[in-house]
Amino acid sequence: MEGVFRAAESDAPAVSPVYFVTTAVDDTADNDYTVELAKKWSEAGAEVDSFEFESSFDIPHNSIDPAADAQKKAVVYAKILELLGEEPLQ
Repeated sequence: MEGVFRAAESDAPAVSPVYFVTTAVDDTADNDYTVELAKKWSEAGAEVDSFEFESSFDIPHNSIDPAADAQKKAVVYAKILELLGEEPLQ
């Protein structure tokens, strides 16, 4: 992770746009680092879009794991598709 932050000091990521999807109840990743990285990349010229699920959604860290709760996974996938400008899967 240190290398990513060091590189972000001077360079945008190789791809753009970049989408960050986080959850307020994440007990594994530190969302502050995600916010900081998004800020650095945006300042370096990347198109960055971020979305955080509120705690009321109770979306866990690894919410798209195949073994994850199917209903919560569907909510996350729907948001990802929305961010990408795509239609929800039927």
